[in-house]
Amino acid sequence: MLAALPAIIRRFLKTQPIQVRAATHQVIGWSQDDPCIADHAGLQRALAQYIVHGCRLDISDFSLPSLESLPLASGECIEFLTDQADIEALIAAPRAAYSW
Repeated sequence: MLAALPAIIRRFLKTQPIQVRAATHQVIGWSQDDPCIADHAGLQRALAQYIVHGCRLDISDFSLPSLESLPLASGECIEFLTDQADIEALIAAPRAAYSW
């Protein structure tokens, strides 16, 4: 579902444009050996933020305390954001090497 969002594709995925008749499709990964994620840690951070933010919005309790950081396998820790603008900024900066 996330791959349907152009901002996610631009920020986190490596795609190959393929022309099929009048439409240009973006293929994400040709094979198991073809890495299609450009920023693994960034994608993990974004997914964790979106899941936690969505859960908090779902229960509509905005007085909840901040959550503890979440350690990743890479050793990096995710600090959960609460400000909507900060969460939206996770996907705002596209990779320079990608253009539609």
